[in-house]
Amino acid sequence: MRIFIDRNNIPLAYTIAYNDRELRKYKVHGDIYTSLVTLRSGAFEDIDTLPSQRLKQRIARELLRMDREGRYEKVKVRLRSIRGLVRSTAYLSGDPLNYEKGAYFVGRNYCSKLMCDSCPIREVCRKYIFIEIK
Repeated sequence: MRIFIDRNNIPLAYTIAYNDRELRKYKVHGDIYTSLVTLRSGAFEDIDTLPSQRLKQRIARELLRMDREGRYEKVKVRLRSIRGLVRSTAYLSGDPLNYEKGAYFVGRNYCSKLMCDSCPIREVCRKYIFIEIK
């Protein structure tokens, strides 16, 4: 959570934690680790927006190339261009604060190091490891 722990912020933190309306106002930052998990795990696939559709097309091309040629090229995505997609995915989850916290943890400790075998979300992950974020 990006609220600094201070005795003056405790009422604000309590309001955000236990009030649904305040929780909906929370703005997801969408840093590189959260974005990496959102894209590589395929969590964004339920979002029906133009950036999501374009990204799905690029991923489909790489998956077809992998089937035909046995290799793939990196799909490079700008962080600025997908931040809205990451936010939409977090809000779709129902609890954007926990989504961001969990995605950051998984992205920092597992996804950025390509440790898919020990990842806690390995059962539901699509493993799009060819996606890079710049």
